[in-house]
Amino acid sequence: MTGKKLKIFNRTAALIISAALLSVYGCNNKGKTINPDFYPTEVIEEEEEVTEAENTVSSISEVAPEKLTDEDVLKPELNSLKETGKYEYNPKIIPDWILKQFENNPKIIRVAKQALVAIDNCETEFVIDDDLKLTDDEAQYVYGVLYYSNPLSTVVSTYPSEEDPHVYKLSYFQQYALGEEDENGIPTSYQYMGESTPEEAKVTIDAFKDYVTETINENITADMSDAEMASIIYKKLLTDIELEVESVDNYMNFNAQNYVSGEQITGVLDKKFTSGPEFVRLYSFFLTQLQIENREAVGTSGYFTSDLKTLLGEEAPISYYWAWQVLYLDGEYYNCDINLEAIVFKKAYMDIEGAEPDMLYFGMSDDKRNESYKVGKSSIYYADTIVYNNGTVENVPNCPKDLDIH
Repeated sequence: MTGKKLKIFNRTAALIISAALLSVYGCNNKGKTINPDFYPTEVIEEEEEVTEAENTVSSISEVAPEKLTDEDVLKPELNSLKETGKYEYNPKIIPDWILKQFENNPKIIRVAKQALVAIDNCETEFVIDDDLKLTDDEAQYVYGVLYYSNPLSTVVSTYPSEEDPHVYKLSYFQQYALGEEDENGIPTSYQYMGESTPEEAKVTIDAFKDYVTETINENITADMSDAEMASIIYKKLLTDIELEVESVDNYMNFNAQNYVSGEQITGVLDKKFTSGPEFVRLYSFFLTQLQIENREAVGTSGYFTSDLKTLLGEEAPISYYWAWQVLYLDGEYYNCDINLEAIVFKKAYMDIEGAEPDMLYFGMSDDKRNESYKVGKSSIYYADTIVYNNGTVENVPNCPKDLDIH
């Protein structure tokens, strides 16, 4: 198989998944195929050794992933905001719940961190390391870690070099012409149309990173509580980015064409998302960078209440399933629904300059959650595909209290 064919195959896998993402509501999500054996792009000189006394979170964060011990690679990255008073973008931050999940297989985390560094630097190739050979399932776990850690992972495809089978190429923002969709909403054909150069990709990726950094440093301070940080970012994203879907019955569906062209990133810069999962992922990413515990939940067999339908009228979602987040803030779990907030905010304040969301769906108890989208607790579960691939399913915690953010 030639490099170009594999590149198309890899993106095809992503397309299949994009039609099902957050549709883990119903099936396992096998993400696009990547070879996760990335070389790190950070170089550590031979004489630079980390002694036992220096083995702190701060020093660990400065070491390339392949130089770390298994124990250290599983430790959280430095929380720059808490430690220095100023946030610094860190591509290697992985949610703590994922780090814990792979305690018995740290190479998943090691390879994922190497991949995140390579993507962050817009590298054009990486070399297979024989010491980190992964099974097909493990490669999918790595993609799951990348996807739930950083949205930049959605704009990259890989294919093997024709000159050296140990070298894999990275390409960015590939463009495809998609054929008609089948009954599952998956395109039946794909035609490769081109991609961004690394230089072009870097401009977009750096602009995204600048937005993240500026948003946090201009609005968040180290002395804030997790609840304050989470609420400020929630409000900021809602005022910056509009949720504009094709129809009310697909708030939670991915547009395959937009997904493969990198809308998860370009949508931030264009100030518009065309699907709810993109909003959920972006908010999760900000919280992950702030090292605030958050998980993506999905409800099945639920329904939107008559009160919500009255409030939204023709804009009311039409779906039996819905996705939102469960946040752990200052010792308590809360439901947060940034998509529903976006829909209500747009309807109520579309033409009012300077308006801010009413925060109706931030910090909800389970009872409050049921006032808009009513679903039994047994029909709510985490939308984390790598959990399903590992064969275990965690229960979504109860959220007994409403958060007072005023």
